Amino acid sequence: LGHMNYHTVVNMATSFLLSGMPVDTSSAPPKCDHCILRKQTRSSVPKVCVGDKASRKWELVYADVMGPCDGTGCGNSIKASMV
Repeated sequence: LGHMNYHTVVNMATSFLLSGMPVDTSSAPPKCDHCILRKQTRSSVPKVCVGDKASRKWELVYADVMGPCDGTGCGNSIKASMV
């Protein structure tokens, strides 16, 4: 789930809203490898069309059928995805 922002913890400690946890306000906040990793962005997928484009609706359809699936809301065990 993560943790609270370091500056928020320091503000709570200096405002006496936080007790029982020693907070060193004189040093820089520690580096959190998990936060650094999660804040990195992925490179975007290039928006390049490869091959022919459809000229009218439903001319070009991609479908993916998967199953059996557990815990489906409708009681069905097969799902289909169409793009």
